[in-house]
Amino acid sequence: MNENQKKQPFRVMKDPRGFIRRVLLEKQPLHWVLAFLVGAVWLFSKAYTYILGFKYSVVTITLGSLLLAIPVGFVLIYLTSYLLYITGKVFKGQGTYPEITEAYAWSRVPELFVLLSWLIMVGLYGQKMFTPILTTGAVPILVFGLLLIQIVFWLWQSVILFHTLGEVQKFSAWVAIWNVLLAWLILVVLDNSLDWVVIKGLNLRPMAVRFLQF
Repeated sequence: MNENQKKQPFRVMKDPRGFIRRVLLEKQPLHWVLAFLVGAVWLFSKAYTYILGFKYSVVTITLGSLLLAIPVGFVLIYLTSYLLYITGKVFKGQGTYPEITEAYAWSRVPELFVLLSWLIMVGLYGQKMFTPILTTGAVPILVFGLLLIQIVFWLWQSVILFHTLGEVQKFSAWVAIWNVLLAWLILVVLDNSLDWVVIKGLNLRPMAVRFLQF
């Protein structure tokens, strides 16, 4: 990518196939900012799922999520990309593991807006954001709106992934959907296993309703 393109990562939200082609031609190293976004959003979501507000202060949850975001983000990116790579073989995908890693990582750009929504909710509601207090009974309209925004961007980045993955795998976005779904099923099993270990280890009572994200 030229200097102008490097400063426009949001182009992937408009032209995912064209964007990932330029990234692969330039062979740019995976940027730590993408890992930070992925890790921070995942950790905030887990803190919400595990209702950690009953055990830890909002400062501890927030700092812990932000400090651990980069290493956790890299683990999530590389693990998910590997599953996409392996399951893609079922559909005769031609992408290499590094190419699929780039395709998945850059599809996470919309995570920026999801993270911003988390920071707004944490800033407004503090520790309550990680307890069932705001999600039982009448949900504040602002929280409802921000959670709706998160869903919209999760759907958007899924569409981006179908196209970036399809580009590197050399098949259509429709076939990419099946590649993603197969990997997602494996991730659900791994994620639920992790939840069981954490819940048992910390003696937690998780939220009855949770959002599964890919």
